[in-house]
Amino acid sequence: MKTAVALCLGLLAASLAPQPAPVAGYTVTIGDVKVSYTKPGCNAYYDLIDDTLTIEITDDGGALTVTAGSFAAQNWGGHTDIYIVADATILKSITLKGRADIRFYVMGQVAYCPKFTSTYTNVGSPYFAPAPYGVVMGLGSHWLSPPATAISMKYGECAAPLFGVDYNYTPLDLDGKWTGESFYVKPR
Repeated sequence: MKTAVALCLGLLAASLAPQPAPVAGYTVTIGDVKVSYTKPGCNAYYDLIDDTLTIEITDDGGALTVTAGSFAAQNWGGHTDIYIVADATILKSITLKGRADIRFYVMGQVAYCPKFTSTYTNVGSPYFAPAPYGVVMGLGSHWLSPPATAISMKYGECAAPLFGVDYNYTPLDLDGKWTGESFYVKPR
C-alpha cells in the first residue's frame, strides 16, 4: 500500500512539473493551396506583382509542405507559380503536392535542403514568366556539398538547376530515382 501511495505521489509530482511548451509551426491556405512549415519562421502570401505564391522561410530545420486542394485549380487557373525565398535557411525537406488539374511551377533559393519530393511539379521556371525571373531560374542552393540525399519527382520535370547542380538532361533510372541533373518523369 505504501508503495502504491508513493508511486501515485511521484506521478502526481511529475505531472505538475513544468512541461516544455510545444513549438508551433506555420500553416496558411491561399486559394486552396495549403502551405505548412514545421517551424514558426515562415510567411506565405500571394504576390500580386509577379503572380506567385511566395514563401519566405527564416527558421532553420523545418519541413516545408505545399499541397493543392480540390478547388485550387479553380482559384489559380490550372497552375501555381511558387517562389521560395530561403537563401539563408537550412530546410529539413521540401514536399510539393500538385495535382493533375493544377501543376506547381517552383523556383527560388535555399541555403541547403537534403530531401525534395514532388508530384505534378515542374522545377525551373514559372508558368507565367514575369520579370525579374526570366525564363529559367531553378531551385538553387548556396551549399553545393553535401549533395541532396533524396530527390523524388512524380509526374513532373526539372528543366533548370535543382539545389545548385547544373542541368544536363541525364535520364531517370527505372526506380524513379534521380540519376542526373535534369529529367522528365513518365507516369507509371
